[in-house]
Amino acid sequence: MVAAASAAPITMSCAYVDGTPTTGNRDVFINQIIIDPDKPMITIRVAQTIGTTAPWEWVYDDVNGNSLVVTGVKDGSFAASALRAGSVASFIYAKASGVLIWSFSTRYGGEAYRFNCRP
Repeated sequence: MVAAASAAPITMSCAYVDGTPTTGNRDVFINQIIIDPDKPMITIRVAQTIGTTAPWEWVYDDVNGNSLVVTGVKDGSFAASALRAGSVASFIYAKASGVLIWSFSTRYGGEAYRFNCRP
């Protein structure tokens, strides 16, 4: 019997470039994205925080009322659309060059952020 193929999660460190915050500024502190193609799950997080015991995380997966659709792009880039429990619609686009775009809509309006990321 042949084992199913799997891929290890990809963890990238990220740095904020610019964006349009409408609900505060904690998103500018995002410094990591984890892509787990086997679950599938994408986690956008503030991994290095001061004065707190847990990181801030925005988890997109197919459990707990969330939905996630990931589309691969031929050059190693990917695009993902997601709906988190609480009706926050998001679009995540990462280019192989390391540019990450995260946009989403809340009751306060639309927001978009751009990050530079590297493995």
